Amino acid sequence: MKLIETAVRWRHGTFVLFCLLALCGILALFQLPLELRPGGDTPEITISTSYGGAGPTEVEDLITRPIEEALEEVTGVKEITSSSRPGRSRISLEFNWGTDIDARLVDVLSKLQRVSSLPPEAGDPSAEVVSGVSRPMMWIVLMPKEGYDSDPNHYRDLIQDAILPKLRQVEGVGQIVTPGGREREVEVIVDPKALADRNLTLSNVV
Repeated sequence: MKLIETAVRWRHGTFVLFCLLALCGILALFQLPLELRPGGDTPEITISTSYGGAGPTEVEDLITRPIEEALEEVTGVKEITSSSRPGRSRISLEFNWGTDIDARLVDVLSKLQRVSSLPPEAGDPSAEVVSGVSRPMMWIVLMPKEGYDSDPNHYRDLIQDAILPKLRQVEGVGQIVTPGGREREVEVIVDPKALADRNLTLSNVV
């Protein structure tokens, strides 16, 4: 009650104090840093390896598993997740909070150098630290209007032909991933007899 009585008695001073607090709040608001994805993410290292022409099963058996076995010796790992797609392997190492991620990256690179069982056609594994600060990203979602064609393959072609060329011109864009729909493929059927008649091999055609 005394605080309220004092505020009422010194109403001019109370009003000035309120204005000062409001002004400080407004100034602090404009000085707050803004980030697309604020920091504080779980420390994570991602290892990517390419293996052109290989199917998911081959990538899993010949690339992902040998690398996973080598990375199991890295200290501080909380969880290991992996995905094997046609021509590419991706392994993510999630670490405990407080882990020195730079030291763990050196450890991961050291373990990768010891993996000697990868196929010679496979690319060298690359490792990078992943966080909201190191890998800012933006999602762009396309949705058809009601009554329009909802075929995802149609919109994938639209993105590939009309939108991606524009996005690649934006400064700072490092990678563009287009999920959804099916990527167009061309199947070439070779006649073995025709090759033999012309004294050609499959490598001369492809």
